[in-house]
Formats: sequence, structure tokens, C-alpha cells
Amino acid sequence: MLASTITALRRRGLLVAMFALASCDSDSTPIVEDTAANRSGEKVVGRDTEKLGPNDCVRIKVFGQPTLTGEYSLDGNGVLAFPLIGNVPANGSTTSELQREIAAKLNPEYLIDPSVSVEIVTPPPLLCDRRSPKARQLCLRD
Repeated sequence: MLASTITALRRRGLLVAMFALASCDSDSTPIVEDTAANRSGEKVVGRDTEKLGPNDCVRIKVFGQPTLTGEYSLDGNGVLAFPLIGNVPANGSTTSELQREIAAKLNPEYLIDPSVSVEIVTPPPLLCDRRSPKARQLCLRD
């Protein structure tokens, strides 16, 4: 009687284990491209082609650091004022270049191997008519 109960439990355990392994195959997590190419300076085609300019607004995420994560505006000269590291010149940089620069400045003194993400929040205006005062306020770039 005890042997048959143990055998039945083993079979159920084996069945549960098989279902658990089968569910691992149906993982719907998207595959993210390897960022090692970005760190080595290689250009990813079709991505990160827009340059940052004066008054752009960027969303910066420093993973695991909610006090550093947020939206920041570049000043009129294209300089980003970032906590801990101070001013970072960003005019003419791409988002990948800016995130590498921020990570490099945070790495030696404040964080060990920080993971930084930068994205542009302010899209460049499509039409920019500077004749009226209201339109000039809407124009973010020269």
C-alpha cells in the first residue's frame, strides 16, 4: 500500500515537472538586441540617428536609481545638468553617445557599471512659423 502511494506521488511529480519544463518553451519575452555593439561604438542602422540640440527634453533612466531617473531639459547651449556629475555637453550628440557619457561619468565615483537609458521626449517640430509670438514659443529648435 505504501509502495503504491509513493509510486503514484512520483508519477504525479514527474508529470508536474514535465508541464513546468514545457511551459518554459512558450516564453513570450521579447528578445532584445545585444548592446555590446553599441558600447564598442558601432552604429546600429535605422536607430539613433537624431542629434540632440538646445532645449531638447530627454528621459534618462538609471536602472536601480530612482532618484537619478527622470526627464531633463538641455539648456540653450545644449548642455545637460545632471545630478552628481554636473554639466554634460550634449549638443550634437545622439542618445547612445549621451548615455555612454553619463554612464562613464557615474561609473568611477558613484555607481559600479551603471545601466543608463536615454530617449528624446520632445520631438522636433514639423512646421515652425516664427512670424507670430505664439508660434515662436512652440518652436523648440532653430
